[in-house]
Amino acid sequence: MKVHYQADPRRLKPPLGGFVATPDGFSTAPQPDVGHTVFPCNDHPSDKAFYTFKVTAPHGTIGVANGDKVAEHANADGSTTFTYVSRSPMPTELVQISVGDFAIVDHGTTAGGARLRDVVPKARLAELTPALDLTKGQLGWLEKRLGNYPFEAYGLLPANSDASDAFDFTGLETQTLTLYKPNYLKQPENKIGTHMVHELTHSWFGNSVSPGDWGSLWLNEGNANYYSFRYQYDRGWTDTHGKTTMLDRMKETYGNGDIWRAKSGPVAKPNAANLFDDIRYTGGTLTLYALSEKIGLAKFDQIQQAWLRTYRNRSATTEDYIALATKVSGDETVRPFLEDWLYGTKEPQMPNHPDWTVTPPTAKALRTANVQTDRYEG
Repeated sequence: MKVHYQADPRRLKPPLGGFVATPDGFSTAPQPDVGHTVFPCNDHPSDKAFYTFKVTAPHGTIGVANGDKVAEHANADGSTTFTYVSRSPMPTELVQISVGDFAIVDHGTTAGGARLRDVVPKARLAELTPALDLTKGQLGWLEKRLGNYPFEAYGLLPANSDASDAFDFTGLETQTLTLYKPNYLKQPENKIGTHMVHELTHSWFGNSVSPGDWGSLWLNEGNANYYSFRYQYDRGWTDTHGKTTMLDRMKETYGNGDIWRAKSGPVAKPNAANLFDDIRYTGGTLTLYALSEKIGLAKFDQIQQAWLRTYRNRSATTEDYIALATKVSGDETVRPFLEDWLYGTKEPQMPNHPDWTVTPPTAKALRTANVQTDRYEG
């Protein structure tokens, strides 16, 4: 069956649905459910599919998309059609299609054979090269903890626009090709490395294993934050909160828990309006940290690796995670423990830290709380 469909971003008001307008073309940012403004689809993260993209780009530009390029055809009008194939299934929110005056920068392959390549506006290549060179080391750090990178390729796509209405966040984990605002990547490594690892971690948590429902978004964002924090403190960096250890950051995060839950609901019970509130990010991270404190880091790492093996290229839910964590840990108390952390309206006691306290959710605290700090970092 063929479906004929036409989308014109010029008819959309900023932000342009799933489109990111640039001076020389466009990119896409379909998260969470605006892929249908680009192509006909079911915008639910559980509906994963394989894709073949044919991107026709005007003379002087190139077209790119998720996955591997398998064909390139010159057309009589001077345009070129590029064909890309995704080797693994993905939900619509991770689709990336982009046209621009790009250079493709090759960085070789990973130990598992995945290609490392970036797609960069030619005019900004020199200033962005220091950031592009960081990926290989970040990838090696994550592979030691999560196993081989799960896809055929990885790289960054700094869209040729820093306009505030182009997209209203720093980066987006579109599969195999992470979208970024270029100016963000011009900063020193200790300013951008944590966020880069956050987006790269999504290759495992969110992309390879996608949420089976919106309530499972914390599995994407909590894990992306958890590993980016571990990376940050392994490097000895001071974070934006002035913290230098995971322990100190988690203690501070714990103190805000009741405020976030009062304002944004439990970790695993979002609604459409608060889907990307901080409780899904650092609240999710805190849940993972609490689990590691309860059962020990070695057993926690076994759960994480089992999760990625069991559900690779699939979608899974919070209930699936609770069931797997209970089974792998061999501890039946893990189920009520996680249910309390994920669905409770109050912050549970942190294992091993009876002295940790929470700030009461007073009217003033709720009024002044910044509930979206991590999604909009930078």
